[in-house]
Amino acid sequence: MKRDWVVWTCCICLFAAGTIWGMVPISTDFFVVRDIHDLAEIIGAIATVIAVLLATAGINAWREQAVATSDHELARRVAVTLQRYKFASYRAWEFTDYLVSNMQLEIGKGGVSDRFLDEVKSQLRDLEIINAEVHSIALECRALWGETIWEDFQKVSWLGTQCHECITLYLRWSRVDEAEKHRAVYSNVALQVFTEVRKFAGRTTKDVNAYIDRVLGPIGLEIGKRLLR
Repeated sequence: MKRDWVVWTCCICLFAAGTIWGMVPISTDFFVVRDIHDLAEIIGAIATVIAVLLATAGINAWREQAVATSDHELARRVAVTLQRYKFASYRAWEFTDYLVSNMQLEIGKGGVSDRFLDEVKSQLRDLEIINAEVHSIALECRALWGETIWEDFQKVSWLGTQCHECITLYLRWSRVDEAEKHRAVYSNVALQVFTEVRKFAGRTTKDVNAYIDRVLGPIGLEIGKRLLR
Protein backbone atom coordinates (compact mmCIF):
# COMPACT_ATOMS: atom_id res chain seq x y z
CA MET A 1 0.00 0.00 0.00
CA LYS A 2 2.80 2.39 0.91
CA ARG A 3 4.56 1.62 -2.39
CA ASP A 4 1.39 2.50 -4.36
CA TRP A 5 1.22 5.93 -2.71
CA VAL A 6 4.84 6.56 -3.65
CA VAL A 7 4.17 5.63 -7.28
CA TRP A 8 1.06 7.82 -7.50
CA THR A 9 2.87 10.75 -5.87
CA CYS A 10 5.74 10.48 -8.39
CA CYS A 11 3.28 10.34 -11.28
CA ILE A 12 1.43 13.46 -10.11
CA CYS A 13 4.70 15.35 -9.62
CA LEU A 14 5.87 14.41 -13.13
CA PHE A 15 2.56 15.48 -14.61
CA ALA A 16 2.70 18.81 -12.77
CA ALA A 17 6.28 19.42 -13.88
CA GLY A 18 5.34 18.69 -17.50
CA THR A 19 2.39 21.04 -17.31
CA ILE A 20 4.47 23.88 -15.90
CA TRP A 21 7.25 23.34 -18.44
CA GLY A 22 4.73 23.30 -21.25
CA MET A 23 3.41 26.72 -20.20
CA VAL A 24 6.86 28.33 -20.43
CA PRO A 25 7.06 30.30 -23.71
CA ILE A 26 10.15 29.39 -25.69
CA SER A 27 11.03 31.25 -28.83
CA THR A 28 11.28 29.15 -31.98
CA ASP A 29 14.76 30.48 -32.60
CA PHE A 30 15.97 29.55 -29.09
CA PHE A 31 18.15 26.75 -30.44
CA VAL A 32 19.21 28.54 -33.62
CA VAL A 33 22.91 29.38 -33.90
CA ARG A 34 23.16 32.81 -35.48
CA ASP A 35 26.89 32.91 -36.18
CA ILE A 36 30.20 31.15 -35.62
CA HIS A 37 30.80 33.17 -32.46
CA ASP A 38 27.66 31.72 -30.84
CA LEU A 39 28.69 28.22 -31.91
CA ALA A 40 32.13 28.66 -30.36
CA GLU A 41 30.60 29.87 -27.11
CA ILE A 42 28.24 26.89 -26.99
CA ILE A 43 31.06 24.44 -27.70
CA GLY A 44 33.25 26.15 -25.09
CA ALA A 45 30.49 25.94 -22.46
CA ILE A 46 29.89 22.27 -23.21
CA ALA A 47 33.62 21.54 -23.07
CA THR A 48 33.88 23.32 -19.72
CA VAL A 49 31.02 21.28 -18.28
CA ILE A 50 32.56 18.06 -19.58
CA ALA A 51 35.98 19.02 -18.15
CA VAL A 52 34.43 19.72 -14.74
CA LEU A 53 32.61 16.40 -14.78
CA LEU A 54 35.75 14.52 -15.80
CA ALA A 55 37.82 16.29 -13.14
CA THR A 56 35.23 15.45 -10.48
CA ALA A 57 35.18 11.82 -11.58
CA GLY A 58 38.99 11.74 -11.57
CA ILE A 59 39.19 13.18 -8.06
CA ASN A 60 36.65 10.67 -6.77
CA ALA A 61 38.52 7.79 -8.41
CA TRP A 62 41.82 9.02 -6.96
CA ARG A 63 40.26 9.34 -3.51
CA GLU A 64 38.82 5.83 -3.68
CA GLN A 65 42.17 4.44 -4.85
CA ALA A 66 44.03 6.24 -2.04
CA VAL A 67 41.60 4.90 0.57
CA ALA A 68 41.83 1.38 -0.85
CA THR A 69 45.64 1.51 -0.83
CA SER A 70 45.68 2.78 2.76
CA ASP A 71 43.25 0.08 3.85
CA HIS A 72 45.33 -2.58 2.11
CA GLU A 73 48.53 -1.52 3.87
CA LEU A 74 46.82 -1.40 7.27
CA ALA A 75 45.14 -4.77 6.68
CA ARG A 76 48.49 -6.31 5.77
CA ARG A 77 50.09 -5.04 8.98
CA VAL A 78 47.12 -6.25 11.04
CA ALA A 79 47.39 -9.71 9.49
CA VAL A 80 51.11 -9.97 10.29
CA THR A 81 50.68 -8.66 13.84
CA LEU A 82 47.82 -11.02 14.63
CA GLN A 83 49.72 -14.03 13.33
CA ARG A 84 52.52 -13.18 15.72
CA TYR A 85 50.02 -12.56 18.51
CA LYS A 86 48.37 -15.92 17.88
CA PHE A 87 51.64 -17.74 18.52
CA ALA A 88 52.60 -15.49 21.46
CA SER A 89 49.22 -15.78 23.22
CA TYR A 90 49.20 -19.57 22.94
CA ARG A 91 52.76 -19.72 24.28
CA ALA A 92 51.77 -17.36 27.12
CA TRP A 93 48.77 -19.56 27.99
CA GLU A 94 50.97 -22.66 28.09
CA PHE A 95 53.56 -20.95 30.30
CA THR A 96 50.92 -19.42 32.58
CA ASP A 97 49.25 -22.80 33.04
CA TYR A 98 52.59 -24.16 34.27
CA LEU A 99 53.19 -21.24 36.67
CA VAL A 100 49.70 -21.34 38.18
CA SER A 101 50.01 -25.09 38.71
CA ASN A 102 53.30 -24.49 40.53
CA MET A 103 51.62 -21.92 42.75
CA GLN A 104 48.82 -24.33 43.59
CA LEU A 105 51.33 -27.06 44.46
CA GLU A 106 53.55 -24.47 46.22
CA ILE A 107 56.50 -25.42 44.04
CA GLY A 108 59.01 -22.60 44.33
CA LYS A 109 57.37 -21.08 47.39
CA GLY A 110 60.70 -21.08 49.18
CA GLY A 111 62.36 -19.34 46.24
CA VAL A 112 63.25 -20.18 42.67
CA SER A 113 66.54 -20.01 40.80
CA ASP A 114 67.64 -16.78 39.19
CA ARG A 115 67.81 -18.57 35.88
CA PHE A 116 64.14 -19.53 36.03
CA LEU A 117 63.15 -16.04 37.19
CA ASP A 118 65.00 -14.61 34.20
CA GLU A 119 62.99 -16.90 31.93
CA VAL A 120 59.73 -15.78 33.54
CA LYS A 121 60.69 -12.12 33.15
CA SER A 122 61.67 -12.72 29.53
CA GLN A 123 58.30 -14.33 28.81
CA LEU A 124 56.58 -11.37 30.47
CA ARG A 125 58.53 -8.83 28.38
CA ASP A 126 57.73 -10.67 25.15
CA LEU A 127 54.06 -10.70 26.08
CA GLU A 128 54.10 -7.01 26.94
CA ILE A 129 55.66 -6.17 23.58
CA ILE A 130 53.12 -8.07 21.50
CA ASN A 131 50.22 -6.84 23.66
CA ALA A 132 51.38 -3.25 23.07
CA GLU A 133 51.63 -3.85 19.31
CA VAL A 134 48.11 -5.26 19.18
CA HIS A 135 46.75 -2.35 21.21
CA SER A 136 48.51 0.19 18.98
CA ILE A 137 47.25 -1.28 15.72
CA ALA A 138 43.77 -1.70 17.24
CA LEU A 139 43.66 2.06 17.90
CA GLU A 140 44.66 2.71 14.28
CA CYS A 141 41.94 0.38 13.00
CA ARG A 142 39.42 2.01 15.32
CA ALA A 143 40.20 5.44 13.86
CA LEU A 144 39.92 4.28 10.24
CA TRP A 145 37.46 1.37 10.30
CA GLY A 146 35.09 2.21 13.15
CA GLU A 147 34.11 1.10 16.62
CA THR A 148 33.11 -2.47 15.76
CA ILE A 149 36.67 -3.51 14.91
CA TRP A 150 37.81 -2.10 18.27
CA GLU A 151 35.37 -4.41 20.08
CA ASP A 152 36.73 -7.35 18.10
CA PHE A 153 40.27 -6.44 19.13
CA GLN A 154 39.23 -6.33 22.79
CA LYS A 155 38.11 -9.96 22.54
CA VAL A 156 41.39 -10.89 20.86
CA SER A 157 43.63 -9.21 23.44
CA TRP A 158 41.77 -10.64 26.45
CA LEU A 159 43.81 -13.86 26.63
CA GLY A 160 47.16 -12.06 26.52
CA THR A 161 46.02 -9.60 29.21
CA GLN A 162 44.89 -12.35 31.56
CA CYS A 163 48.12 -14.30 31.12
CA HIS A 164 50.12 -11.15 31.77
CA GLU A 165 48.33 -10.64 35.08
CA CYS A 166 48.96 -14.24 36.17
CA ILE A 167 52.67 -14.11 35.31
CA THR A 168 53.04 -10.84 37.22
CA LEU A 169 51.35 -12.39 40.24
CA TYR A 170 53.73 -15.37 40.06
CA LEU A 171 56.76 -13.08 40.16
CA ARG A 172 55.41 -11.43 43.29
CA TRP A 173 54.49 -14.78 44.83
CA SER A 174 57.97 -16.22 44.22
CA ARG A 175 59.80 -13.45 46.10
CA VAL A 176 61.28 -14.80 49.34
CA ASP A 177 60.81 -11.48 51.15
CA GLU A 178 57.02 -11.50 50.71
CA ALA A 179 54.86 -12.11 53.78
CA GLU A 180 52.93 -15.37 53.91
CA LYS A 181 49.56 -13.64 53.79
CA HIS A 182 50.57 -11.73 50.66
CA ARG A 183 51.64 -14.91 48.93
CA ALA A 184 48.30 -16.51 49.69
CA VAL A 185 46.53 -13.53 48.13
CA TYR A 186 48.71 -13.64 45.00
CA SER A 187 48.14 -17.36 44.60
CA ASN A 188 44.36 -17.09 45.06
CA VAL A 189 43.97 -14.20 42.65
CA ALA A 190 46.10 -15.93 40.00
CA LEU A 191 44.02 -19.07 40.37
CA GLN A 192 40.78 -17.09 39.99
CA VAL A 193 42.04 -15.31 36.89
CA PHE A 194 43.28 -18.50 35.25
CA THR A 195 40.07 -20.33 36.15
CA GLU A 196 38.27 -17.76 33.98
CA VAL A 197 40.80 -18.37 31.23
CA ARG A 198 40.15 -22.11 31.37
CA LYS A 199 36.41 -21.47 31.36
CA PHE A 200 36.42 -19.41 28.15
CA ALA A 201 39.56 -20.55 26.31
CA GLY A 202 39.64 -24.19 27.41
CA ARG A 203 42.02 -26.52 29.20
CA THR A 204 43.76 -28.30 26.35
CA THR A 205 46.02 -27.22 23.50
CA LYS A 206 43.29 -28.01 21.01
CA ASP A 207 40.70 -25.97 22.92
CA VAL A 208 42.93 -22.92 23.25
CA ASN A 209 43.98 -22.94 19.59
CA ALA A 210 40.32 -23.22 18.59
CA TYR A 211 39.45 -20.32 20.90
CA ILE A 212 42.18 -18.10 19.44
CA ASP A 213 41.06 -18.88 15.89
CA ARG A 214 37.48 -18.11 16.86
CA VAL A 215 38.17 -14.66 18.30
CA LEU A 216 40.45 -13.83 15.37
CA GLY A 217 37.72 -14.78 12.88
CA PRO A 218 35.82 -11.43 12.65
CA ILE A 219 39.02 -9.43 12.18
CA GLY A 220 40.20 -11.93 9.59
CA LEU A 221 37.01 -11.33 7.58
CA GLU A 222 37.56 -7.58 7.76
CA ILE A 223 41.15 -8.00 6.59
CA GLY A 224 39.97 -10.12 3.66
CA LYS A 225 37.61 -7.34 2.51
CA ARG A 226 40.31 -4.70 2.54
CA LEU A 227 43.29 -6.54 1.04
CA LEU A 228 43.81 -5.75 -2.65
CA ARG A 229 43.99 -8.88 -4.74
